[in-house]
Amino acid sequence: MIVRCLVCIPTYNNSGSIVAVVKETLTLSHLPVLVIDDGSDTPVIDLLRQDSSLIPHLDSLHLTVHRFSENKGKGAAIQQAFKLALAMNFTHIITMDGDAQHKASDLPVLLDAIVTSPWAMIIGKRKLDGVHVPGSSKFGRAFSNFWVKYQTDQTIEDSQSGFRAYPIFYVQHLKFYTKKYDFEIEVLIRLLWNKVEVKEVGIDVYYPPPEERVSHFDKFRDNVKISLLNTVLVIVSLLKSNISRGKIIASMSIGVFIGVMPIYGFQVFAAALVSFLFRLNFPLMFLAGNISLPPLIPIWTFISLKIGSKIIETPIIFSLDEHIVENAKNFFATLFVGSIILGLALAAITGLLTFVVTKKRGRKKAWTGKTRGGRFGNFFMRQMTTHFGPKTAYFFLYFICPYFYLCAPKAVISHNQYFKILYPHVGFFKRQVLVMKTFFKLGQVLIDNIYTANKGYALFTLNRTGRHHLEQTLVHKKGLILVGAHVGGWIFSAKTFDIDTSENLKLPPINVVEFNTGAGQNSQNKIENSKLKFIQNSDIEAIFKINHALFQNEAVIFMGDRVTNHNTELILFFGKLAAIDSTPFKIALAKKSPLSFTLGFKGKNQSYDLFITDPLMPEDFLVKGKQMALIEMATKYTETLEHFLKIYPTQWFNFFPFWSALPSEEALANSKKSTHY
Repeated sequence: MIVRCLVCIPTYNNSGSIVAVVKETLTLSHLPVLVIDDGSDTPVIDLLRQDSSLIPHLDSLHLTVHRFSENKGKGAAIQQAFKLALAMNFTHIITMDGDAQHKASDLPVLLDAIVTSPWAMIIGKRKLDGVHVPGSSKFGRAFSNFWVKYQTDQTIEDSQSGFRAYPIFYVQHLKFYTKKYDFEIEVLIRLLWNKVEVKEVGIDVYYPPPEERVSHFDKFRDNVKISLLNTVLVIVSLLKSNISRGKIIASMSIGVFIGVMPIYGFQVFAAALVSFLFRLNFPLMFLAGNISLPPLIPIWTFISLKIGSKIIETPIIFSLDEHIVENAKNFFATLFVGSIILGLALAAITGLLTFVVTKKRGRKKAWTGKTRGGRFGNFFMRQMTTHFGPKTAYFFLYFICPYFYLCAPKAVISHNQYFKILYPHVGFFKRQVLVMKTFFKLGQVLIDNIYTANKGYALFTLNRTGRHHLEQTLVHKKGLILVGAHVGGWIFSAKTFDIDTSENLKLPPINVVEFNTGAGQNSQNKIENSKLKFIQNSDIEAIFKINHALFQNEAVIFMGDRVTNHNTELILFFGKLAAIDSTPFKIALAKKSPLSFTLGFKGKNQSYDLFITDPLMPEDFLVKGKQMALIEMATKYTETLEHFLKIYPTQWFNFFPFWSALPSEEALANSKKSTHY
């Protein structure tokens, strides 16, 4: 990944230090600087322009200032920096304070950490061992670290440090609820909850003598806000369901044990207390505790008394005579002892059952084309399509799509994200209609693929625009790279490349590079009787086969919207950063091969529209350097996708949160090889 960093300095009434901080940052780092003036009494831009050495930086926009008309808080300033950095196509921002507490000489340390781990949040861990470090800072850090550990089960050694690097990819969709100093805690906790890696690197910190210290931290007001935030985060952490398997088992077992205990009226309180002390899952404990529902209480009481009477060998006597107090003591002792034994037994059984259930759940396979509808469902749809035609099979989608909507929550979530970006002003219910239309369109495309595999293309109209580019690029003798996407009828359209037309074109052999997505899921398994050649990217000889194909003046197709290796770039797509496979662009630049984008969509009625764009010539981009050329070519790709998706909005078939998650853990693990631009 080409890391593009912006240094952000939020400041409020730091007139005595802000100019020196900015100058030091520009001197010791080549990174562009953004100053967020949080409504300072003296505008920061005026202070900066008084220093003649900063004028060239301001004029070249290497140094920019954004001013709030009134003080909004440090959190609001950083959130504004996220938006501005995203608009300027940066991948990360590094925040540092404007009071000279953080040293610009530590910027290379954070930058090296970003390049090494571009998907992680980097925190500068302060060395609080100086002479003037206040005791309140040491205590505040330890106190904050404790609650971060409690809320996330992860150890962070300096959760209050403001010297940080944020990966914009993971914050661009988060809606934050805090605006002041408490924001830095909120964003840290929420990134940890979202499984974003957090790394810490050692940095120096400067604390001036007490008489020179300037702080806008209100010890009462801001501490109250942070305390309230921690209270909310603790409650949310106890209600979250994405906890470890061991804690799920413990929560269920302890919940059953508490439910059997004869503390009726206090069981919910006991469950809440235990879940708080040991950070267990309260909803699961509450659910398990419902074993003591009123109809079941007499049963557990009777069994407990039976067990207790056998253990302490005391008869159960119900009498109102002069021994009533002694009898009551014996009764409750018997009930208490029996409840403990019964509770432990039921807790053990519950734990064992939960262990088995969670183990099976962990083995659950991802849906595939063969398992998604079951053997009978897939067989039925194939028969209906083959014998009665696509339109008849379309009818059954009115029943299948609602089922898919209910049973594929990840697909629903990902497409809600997509339509929020595409249509930000559309309401919730209209957005769900669009999601259903997308599922319906996908079903139609799958049905059409089934039909053409058996009956051919006579039923369909093929509209192919730009197909002549395939022939034109043959004259360059450098092959042709085509970049597609998982949109519309991409499999259907790929099958039509080599179908003869009246154009009398001389087409090159076409190779398809695709991911190893599992047995029966690769396009090679879905495209029969085709002249297309396939190269699996998991093949150790894949790069040599691609190079040979281009050397033979053939065309090679890549899917640019899936990343499974270190060749990943973050590119603006509908105004948000998205992970794009940079492999085809790198190869095009290295081989000087022309590159076109190819996309296929289902049109009106029984028609398909195939588009092949004008080829991009790498030489035209290389004048700005390889890194900028790579970014610009990849940006052309996302701009092309944007153009066509506005025409065919319900044909986006990526079923994962494209703008906030990578498609696979493998992609995250392998994409840590980065460079800095």
